[in-house]
Amino acid sequence: MKITKKIIAVLMVVAVLAVLMPAVFAAGTGAGSYVAGSAVQVRFAYKNETGVEGTISFSNPGLFKENVDALSPTITGNGFYNPSTKYWMSYLPTAGDIGIAFNLTIKDNAQVGDTCVITHTYQVSIDEGMDLSEVRTESITITVKAKPTTPTTQPTTPSTKPTTPSTKPTTPATKIDYTELNKQIDIAKGLDEKLYTDESWAALEAALKDAKAKKSSKSQSAVDAAAEALKNAIAALVEMDYSALTGALEQAEKLGDNDALAELFRQLCEAVAEGKELLNSGDQAAVNASAAKILDILAQIAEKMEQMGQSEIVEVPVEVEKEVLPSGEYCNIPMHKVWPILFWISLALNAGFILFFVIYFARKKKNRTDNTPLVDYDISDDEV
Repeated sequence: MKITKKIIAVLMVVAVLAVLMPAVFAAGTGAGSYVAGSAVQVRFAYKNETGVEGTISFSNPGLFKENVDALSPTITGNGFYNPSTKYWMSYLPTAGDIGIAFNLTIKDNAQVGDTCVITHTYQVSIDEGMDLSEVRTESITITVKAKPTTPTTQPTTPSTKPTTPSTKPTTPATKIDYTELNKQIDIAKGLDEKLYTDESWAALEAALKDAKAKKSSKSQSAVDAAAEALKNAIAALVEMDYSALTGALEQAEKLGDNDALAELFRQLCEAVAEGKELLNSGDQAAVNASAAKILDILAQIAEKMEQMGQSEIVEVPVEVEKEVLPSGEYCNIPMHKVWPILFWISLALNAGFILFFVIYFARKKKNRTDNTPLVDYDISDDEV
């Protein structure tokens, strides 16, 4: 009886372990070493399952040409994949094969030894329900390896037969980046030759010619060197300075004809004509010499005019304030016209006050005087 109970207990434990720990082993494929530019298919597959869900992560997503945040993988079963979260899920009505696969391409400029670890963190369904197993992980490592070297010797045909030219397998061409070179060429083409000296412009043209020739070069270092040389030539351009010549021409044009200075003016006219021809020449030395010649002639003209006692009188208008005399018998100060008026008004008021007081006191004195006539009175008159 005790043995039977022990057997039953062992069977129950085995059943529980079978439920909690399903024998699921993921068969991940795609790991290995590849040369740059190779296509790789990464797949995580699961057999005899009704449901799987998990997330995919990339340790070095920049190794591939594709954007790993926008991949559209192939899913076996009824499921979906969210590229932003890299979460996926798939299920089947009955147990079967479930999997997810990615098609990737290693970049052409990937370096030997670059790696990317693709990790799958997942759970599987238990007993065709939503009760999921513990979290499991599986990783696939992709490594970039060196390209195979081409054989140095080729098999020869027998001497009795004419030899045919041997063909050697060509290595894939390296992609050349012409972006900076084309940028500098476009900048140089947009510049105006008339604004710069001949010497600096000649250096630019030489660098531009070399840069255009390197547009078909298969050497990245040669392309980069040509772009840098053209950039430096553009930065080294020297702008023409016509200010001295234009100033001299302006001074010369202000002078008029004068018989005494005919010869100097004739020389000046010739120098001015020569200077105008040099305005777009690009020759800095010639421009400076022409300006000096014109200024020298102008100095001689000024000296000649001083010797002849000629001078230019310039009239400068000056505003002068004039004193305005009074138009009447009084001055033109307003207060001086007010004082007389105030004097006469004050005099009239004072006279009025005096007259008022005289009349007032006269009347008062009159009221105090008794003008009643005296009458003889006898007491006997009262007894009658």
